[in-house]
Amino acid sequence: MDQEQILSQDSESAGIQQDETQKEKTYFADYTLKANELKKAIYLDNRKRGLFKRQMILLILIAVLFAYFGVYQFIVIPEQRLLSVITMAVAGFCAFFSLWFPHQNDKKYVSKVLAVWPRYTVSVSKKCLTICDPEHPEKEKRNFKLSYDERLQVYECSDLFIFVYEKRRLFCLPKKYFDMDEIIEIHELFRERCRSQFAVIDDRTGKEVGHR
Repeated sequence: MDQEQILSQDSESAGIQQDETQKEKTYFADYTLKANELKKAIYLDNRKRGLFKRQMILLILIAVLFAYFGVYQFIVIPEQRLLSVITMAVAGFCAFFSLWFPHQNDKKYVSKVLAVWPRYTVSVSKKCLTICDPEHPEKEKRNFKLSYDERLQVYECSDLFIFVYEKRRLFCLPKKYFDMDEIIEIHELFRERCRSQFAVIDDRTGKEVGHR
């Protein structure tokens, strides 16, 4: 994988294509996705949709129930103190698991994605958003032409544009491949085309901070 990434990095490019007939710009980037970029995109999407909170609340509730029964057994049924200790140990494990599992699951997903599809070609125009695998252009599952409708969510943070399609496919476009003027133009394009499906979000919490 390391050799593949090095080869891909050599061919990274970005820029603007101008359609003279329709006077329409297309912003494109050919790049190798980095683990920290994908990890951040997944984290912010989970935060935006409240997945972390739901998982943690569910597991903490389970932990509280186990703890309650453990204490109850310890006080009311003294002869079953070993069972009480085991029950409370399970409660502690559930509480720990609620914090550990979501992040560990994200790490595995990131490794899997980068091993299978590390390189992207992304084109942004007023008509649509196109995401392709330049190394496997013949594979339909790796070539997407996405319309700006309710199926497409676009989030913007300090260094990424994040695309979530049908709530199950996630892609990201690093801003570092464009200059400031191009970033502003891309921002305005998404704001105009996606409307309520576009949001600027906080890097830490994933909460919406506006459409700017």
